[in-house]
Amino acid sequence: MKHKPRLDTVLRVENIIQKAEKPLSINEINNRSEKQMMRSTINTILQYLENSNKIKRTEKGVVWKTNQEVEYEVPETTEINKEQKTEETTQKSNIHSLLKELERTSEELQEANNNLKTIEK
Repeated sequence: MKHKPRLDTVLRVENIIQKAEKPLSINEINNRSEKQMMRSTINTILQYLENSNKIKRTEKGVVWKTNQEVEYEVPETTEINKEQKTEETTQKSNIHSLLKELERTSEELQEANNNLKTIEK
Protein backbone atom coordinates (compact mmCIF):
# COMPACT_ATOMS: atom_id res chain seq x y z
CA MET A 1 0.00 0.00 0.00
CA LYS A 2 1.32 3.44 -0.89
CA HIS A 3 2.14 5.77 2.00
CA LYS A 4 -0.20 8.74 2.37
CA PRO A 5 1.32 11.89 3.94
CA ARG A 6 -0.49 13.55 6.82
CA LEU A 7 -2.23 16.87 6.25
CA ASP A 8 0.19 18.78 8.48
CA THR A 9 3.08 17.47 6.37
CA VAL A 10 1.38 18.53 3.12
CA LEU A 11 0.69 21.99 4.57
CA ARG A 12 4.29 22.30 5.78
CA VAL A 13 5.61 21.58 2.26
CA GLU A 14 3.07 24.00 0.73
CA ASN A 15 4.19 26.72 3.14
CA ILE A 16 7.88 26.14 2.37
CA ILE A 17 7.29 26.39 -1.38
CA GLN A 18 5.01 29.44 -1.08
CA LYS A 19 7.60 31.37 0.95
CA ALA A 20 10.46 30.52 -1.38
CA GLU A 21 11.87 33.31 -3.50
CA LYS A 22 13.46 30.91 -5.98
CA PRO A 23 12.80 27.38 -7.25
CA LEU A 24 13.50 24.71 -4.63
CA SER A 25 14.95 21.26 -5.08
CA ILE A 26 13.59 18.33 -3.07
CA ASN A 27 16.68 18.51 -0.86
CA GLU A 28 16.13 22.23 -0.23
CA ILE A 29 12.50 21.58 0.72
CA ASN A 30 13.59 18.90 3.16
CA ASN A 31 16.36 21.14 4.62
CA ARG A 32 13.88 23.98 5.22
CA SER A 33 11.42 21.68 6.99
CA GLU A 34 11.53 21.53 10.80
CA LYS A 35 11.02 17.76 10.49
CA GLN A 36 12.94 15.61 8.04
CA MET A 37 10.82 13.69 5.53
CA MET A 38 11.44 10.69 3.34
CA ARG A 39 12.07 11.56 -0.30
CA SER A 40 9.10 9.40 -1.34
CA THR A 41 6.84 11.43 0.99
CA ILE A 42 8.02 14.69 -0.57
CA ASN A 43 7.53 13.26 -4.08
CA THR A 44 3.98 12.16 -3.20
CA ILE A 45 3.18 15.64 -1.86
CA LEU A 46 4.72 17.33 -4.91
CA GLN A 47 2.70 15.10 -7.22
CA TYR A 48 -0.48 16.06 -5.36
CA LEU A 49 0.38 19.78 -5.50
CA GLU A 50 1.24 19.53 -9.20
CA ASN A 51 -2.02 17.70 -9.94
CA SER A 52 -3.85 20.44 -7.98
CA ASN A 53 -2.16 23.11 -10.15
CA LYS A 54 -0.57 24.71 -7.08
CA ILE A 55 3.03 24.19 -8.17
CA LYS A 56 5.01 23.67 -11.29
CA ARG A 57 8.26 21.79 -11.68
CA THR A 58 10.97 23.48 -13.65
CA GLU A 59 14.50 22.52 -14.57
CA LYS A 60 15.61 24.72 -11.67
CA GLY A 61 13.24 23.25 -9.08
CA VAL A 62 9.70 23.54 -7.75
CA VAL A 63 7.85 26.90 -7.70
CA TRP A 64 4.47 27.98 -6.37
CA LYS A 65 2.23 28.87 -9.32
CA THR A 66 0.66 31.94 -7.76
CA ASN A 67 4.03 33.72 -7.45
CA GLN A 68 3.52 36.17 -10.31
CA GLU A 69 7.12 37.34 -10.31
CA VAL A 70 8.46 33.84 -10.97
CA GLU A 71 8.63 33.01 -14.65
CA TYR A 72 10.47 29.82 -15.49
CA GLU A 73 10.00 27.33 -18.27
CA VAL A 74 8.31 24.10 -17.34
CA PRO A 75 9.92 21.05 -18.89
CA GLU A 76 7.60 19.16 -21.22
CA THR A 77 7.82 15.94 -19.23
CA THR A 78 8.76 15.53 -15.59
CA GLU A 79 10.42 12.42 -14.23
CA ILE A 80 7.19 11.42 -12.49
CA ASN A 81 5.26 11.68 -15.76
CA LYS A 82 7.87 9.47 -17.46
CA GLU A 83 7.51 6.90 -14.67
CA GLN A 84 3.71 7.01 -14.93
CA LYS A 85 3.81 6.55 -18.70
CA THR A 86 6.19 3.59 -18.33
CA GLU A 87 3.92 2.06 -15.69
CA GLU A 88 0.82 2.61 -17.86
CA THR A 89 2.56 1.00 -20.85
CA THR A 90 3.52 -1.99 -18.71
CA GLN A 91 -0.03 -2.30 -17.39
CA LYS A 92 -1.47 -2.11 -20.92
CA SER A 93 0.96 -4.79 -22.08
CA ASN A 94 0.00 -7.01 -19.13
CA ILE A 95 -3.70 -6.53 -19.86
CA HIS A 96 -3.12 -7.33 -23.54
CA SER A 97 -1.27 -10.55 -22.59
CA LEU A 98 -4.02 -11.54 -20.17
CA LEU A 99 -6.68 -10.96 -22.83
CA LYS A 100 -4.80 -13.15 -25.32
CA GLU A 101 -4.44 -15.87 -22.67
CA LEU A 102 -8.14 -15.60 -21.85
CA GLU A 103 -8.98 -15.87 -25.55
CA ARG A 104 -6.84 -19.03 -25.89
CA THR A 105 -8.44 -20.53 -22.79
CA SER A 106 -11.89 -19.71 -24.12
CA GLU A 107 -11.08 -21.41 -27.42
CA GLU A 108 -9.77 -24.49 -25.57
CA LEU A 109 -12.94 -24.63 -23.47
CA GLN A 110 -15.09 -24.33 -26.58
CA GLU A 111 -13.14 -27.16 -28.24
CA ALA A 112 -13.45 -29.34 -25.12
CA ASN A 113 -17.20 -28.62 -25.00
CA ASN A 114 -17.55 -29.63 -28.66
CA ASN A 115 -15.59 -32.85 -28.00
CA LEU A 116 -17.83 -33.62 -25.03
CA LYS A 117 -20.94 -33.13 -27.17
CA THR A 118 -19.49 -35.47 -29.81
CA ILE A 119 -18.77 -38.14 -27.20
CA GLU A 120 -22.26 -37.84 -25.71
CA LYS A 121 -23.88 -38.48 -29.13
